[in-house]
Amino acid sequence: MNLDTTPRDFDVVVVGSGPAGVSACWPMLAAGMRVLMIDGGVPTPLQPPKAETLADLRDDEPEAVRSLLDPAAYRTDIDATSPKLRTPVMRRWLSDYDESYRIRTRNFELFGVLAPGGLSTAWGGGAGCFTADELRGFPIGRPDLLPSYRAVASRVGLSGSVDDDLGAWFGDEVPVQEPLALHAGAQTLYDRYRARARATHDRGLRLGRIRQAVLSRDHAGRKACSLSNLCLWGCDKGAIYSAGQELATLGAEPGFALWSGAFVTTVRRDAGPGFVLHVRDRASGETRRIAARRVVLAAGTVGSTVLALGALEQARAEVPLLTSPVMAFALFQPGRLGAPPARHGYGMTQLAFALDIPMLPAGESLYGSIFASDGIPTSELIARMPLSRPAAVALARRIWPASLLGVCFFPGEFTDNRLSFDIGPNGPDVVISGGFTGEFRLAAAQARRRMARAAAGIGAFVIPGSVSTAPPGADMHYCGTMPMSSHPQTTQTDILGRPGGLPDMHLVDGSVLSRLPGKGHTFTIMANADRIGRAIAGSWGHARQPR
Repeated sequence: MNLDTTPRDFDVVVVGSGPAGVSACWPMLAAGMRVLMIDGGVPTPLQPPKAETLADLRDDEPEAVRSLLDPAAYRTDIDATSPKLRTPVMRRWLSDYDESYRIRTRNFELFGVLAPGGLSTAWGGGAGCFTADELRGFPIGRPDLLPSYRAVASRVGLSGSVDDDLGAWFGDEVPVQEPLALHAGAQTLYDRYRARARATHDRGLRLGRIRQAVLSRDHAGRKACSLSNLCLWGCDKGAIYSAGQELATLGAEPGFALWSGAFVTTVRRDAGPGFVLHVRDRASGETRRIAARRVVLAAGTVGSTVLALGALEQARAEVPLLTSPVMAFALFQPGRLGAPPARHGYGMTQLAFALDIPMLPAGESLYGSIFASDGIPTSELIARMPLSRPAAVALARRIWPASLLGVCFFPGEFTDNRLSFDIGPNGPDVVISGGFTGEFRLAAAQARRRMARAAAGIGAFVIPGSVSTAPPGADMHYCGTMPMSSHPQTTQTDILGRPGGLPDMHLVDGSVLSRLPGKGHTFTIMANADRIGRAIAGSWGHARQPR
């Protein structure tokens, strides 16, 4: 940021550089607004391995492969759904999030990233629209979000299919590039599914190509996926979307400025209109007090909630925190036993599935992803095997090429998490307590049985003992702390993410989602942030019109 420029020279201050903050910025800048983005992340260039493919590293640089997969580098002790969070690339960004927000957790795995792009540096890229049924309980409908779904899809670039069994469920009204080539094991499973689709549907399973923010063709200065299988350790092509990639493009806009490495500790109402923000420089430790006419909070669900509750002077508030319970499992395809590892491929999600269980209301399904084995360390399978480590290692080496990994996400209604906020003499303290509802165990049992039966019908078998449920929060699908409502209460927001009594503050991230389906929520967060950004731009333009 130009130190000669003050926040008063801007029309709006955006806190956070993740998918929500970036998506809210674009329509405001297009309307001519001047935007200052404050972000606690410090740019740290990714350094992907120096090889064309993971297979090249295996062949030519075995020491490099060992360093990538060694337990000291690849953290199998981190209980996160995303394998990206176990790589050394992510470790430096995870280390100080809890301390910065003064967060303590009980039975809850919290993952926050203080880096440009926020958690989009670690997401899998899933980008399906919510259906009308999945928006049940929202004060807005699918027609309200559809223009923004289209705008975000055009901006970031999606790949997938609109004409398979999941095309309409993901949203066939948005622009989509062709899907990436499938791993041979995933292709085998998909071919068997398509040959037996009707019977598989009767068992409650629909399978299709993953809809994801990963490029199969060059787009907006980013290169298409090179199928290197090195996805977990950083993509030097930029094929996997991260909000951090857009910061340079935003920086070229005349009305935009970025203040990096600056952590917003509190937001308070000013004596006059607007707000006062206390901002700590992470390098020097110095705190600066700045004023802002309008604030957009996009600091992630937990961060935005902490800042908003402080601004509302809710000294001892407690709010719900929705997450998606997740069940992981491993599939074995006997016909592929002894298959050689692929030299090229996309190293993360290959296929998606919708799984119906009796406990869900009509029109809703569990959401799941299926990963190939070649781009993911064998330790992911070893950790799911109920054997001694030597026995698990020996068995995993034999069956790994014939295996696929799956994760299945449940709606947020099955969680019972709470975020409590307490302003003490040394500032705010946050405690997050996690838990599942009593119905979750029954829902997980239904899902396990249905998945095993449906997969067996297409030649894949759930490996005994591989099914596990992650602790609350491991999914990283955090939302619903200050949900949008038609009649918002004190710790809720209106349809523009405004807490009661603060008309010039807008929350635009997961904190305002009214509920959480099983389907990934990042794409909907981006669309909703775009929608709110358009509304802010419209009101600003109207206010500037001569009377």
